Amino acid sequence: MPKIEYTAAKGLVQLAGAGIDITSDVTLEDQLSVTGAISPGSGGIMMSPPAILPVTGQDHDLTLAANGGRTNIIGHLADDNCVYILPDPLAAGEYYHFISGVEAADNQKVHITTKTAGTGVLFKGSITSHDVGETGQTSVAIIANGSSNDTFEIDNHAAMSLHFLSLSTAVWYIWGWCAGDTLATLSDAE
Repeated sequence: MPKIEYTAAKGLVQLAGAGIDITSDVTLEDQLSVTGAISPGSGGIMMSPPAILPVTGQDHDLTLAANGGRTNIIGHLADDNCVYILPDPLAAGEYYHFISGVEAADNQKVHITTKTAGTGVLFKGSITSHDVGETGQTSVAIIANGSSNDTFEIDNHAAMSLHFLSLSTAVWYIWGWCAGDTLATLSDAE
């Protein structure tokens, strides 16, 4: 099979050999069809490395460059009320994923808020919250109202897989699940 190579001077050209080399930035404005494996580097398609979040009891501003498009791991918190602040989305499609990296339920509160909490960037969607501290192991759908909710809180987190996707520059869509000693909440900034 001939090799296709992109060069700034010639565009896409066919050469002898196999595979595709792209040697500079390329913008594709139409559909691209690929037959066979896509293998960036030597490991196939891989996700971005996870981001290990700080665990001190203070506000932590997340950024699109450092945390966006990644799995963000929340470990054992050093202090109560650790707040992770999502940046205001610049466009639809920005994505953040959060998981728990604890070995046992952490005895602290985790908050995830919007940067402009209380002033217009809000949560919409729902999560399933599992209360593992109750004898009946209650599970409830927690629904963000889309008109004022901008704060997620879980106490004594044991596990979670939460997704945030910007629907616009004013709305973060939220979905997933979490487990803790009490039910999680989606609420308005205090």
